Amino acid sequence: MKSMYGSDSDPQVFALVSYGASYVLELHHWEDAAELPLTPGTEFGDDSITYMAAQSAKLTVAVLSSLARMFRRSKQFTSKL
Repeated sequence: MKSMYGSDSDPQVFALVSYGASYVLELHHWEDAAELPLTPGTEFGDDSITYMAAQSAKLTVAVLSSLARMFRRSKQFTSKL
């Protein structure tokens, strides 16, 4: 029986990469997601999932940190009124 995924596609590798990335993102473990290791035995196309998840997490951490700083500043300003 011919593989429906083609000769160069491995669904197990995709599962290992995508489940690891989605797990930490869905649990909002941003620091863990930002430091996701590459899965051994993958190719560049498979690694793009990990890179995207890590960059997304880094951006989220940066935005949340910025919002927290803005909130603290506004709270300090309103407490002086």
